[in-house]
Amino acid sequence: MQAQLSKNRHEVAEVISLDHDFALVVPLQQAGCGSCQAQTTCGTGILAKALGNKRQQIRLENSINAVVGDKVVVVVPERGLLIASSLIYLFPLITFFTIALIFNVFGLSESFQVIGGIAGLMSGFALAQIIAKLLNRKFLFSIRMVGFANENMTLHFERHLSDNKRSV
Repeated sequence: MQAQLSKNRHEVAEVISLDHDFALVVPLQQAGCGSCQAQTTCGTGILAKALGNKRQQIRLENSINAVVGDKVVVVVPERGLLIASSLIYLFPLITFFTIALIFNVFGLSESFQVIGGIAGLMSGFALAQIIAKLLNRKFLFSIRMVGFANENMTLHFERHLSDNKRSV
């Protein structure tokens, strides 16, 4: 049980709407992205202000029969976070440097290398988005609601889920 819990990240979210067996939830806590005192000098904080702080909405199976306004605990497997972070950050950088290097090898001027690198970066973002859609979301992320924002109930749901997996 302890090993399983360490592989997951638990976040509190609020149910904002229901659609049959699904609930639309928004995370309540901000991690980074302008919530600390260094937000005026931090690159992430400045970028968040420039792009606007949009609340991420996630559609999840309503396995706990939550209603609109409920605070629920959402589990996000760390493996999914690692894969998503790699796709979002590493893949575009790799394409940026690869295209710039190819332009350098062919002897193109530095301005063409910069333009090629930027084109590689943009294409890397586009390819990362396509790859993320092609990958099975349930396999990578398996984000799910496990209980209400009450620690005792959350542990009860985690035990119930892990017990069901053992009995299968």
